[in-house]
Amino acid sequence: MSRHLRITGKLMIAFTVLTAMAIVVGVFAIGRMAAIKATGHHLGFQAAPSVQLTSMIRTDMSGYRRSELAHILSTDEAGYAKYEKLLDQYNQELKQQQNACGEYAMAGGQTTPPRKAAILRTSRAATDAWNCSAPVSLPKVPLRRNAN
Repeated sequence: MSRHLRITGKLMIAFTVLTAMAIVVGVFAIGRMAAIKATGHHLGFQAAPSVQLTSMIRTDMSGYRRSELAHILSTDEAGYAKYEKLLDQYNQELKQQQNACGEYAMAGGQTTPPRKAAILRTSRAATDAWNCSAPVSLPKVPLRRNAN
């Protein structure tokens, strides 16, 4: 049949097929762009803020633990007071970040993958423990070495 068509007919069929293929590819591309947009929205508005919050909590927990150790190892009242003040600051920052995580989760954000939930539980346990022991000051413990 194609042998009996004129060149104009053959060209019309070829351009029609090419146009149809371009339309199909365009529709497929638009569908994929919508999926990419949804993924980008998820990363930008759900995953990134929760990663940032969790990172801030981990950083402050690290400082909190360092200050806690320095407080335990302090040998004078000035050291105790200095590290208690630092611990109070870290405690307040951690509480604010925990509240931000709660508000973010209530707003529909995703903050509860297992690793992030474990970090949040650890920070809450630390701040709760500090709230229970904040008024208590450790007694001075002199370090003695045996002279044997």
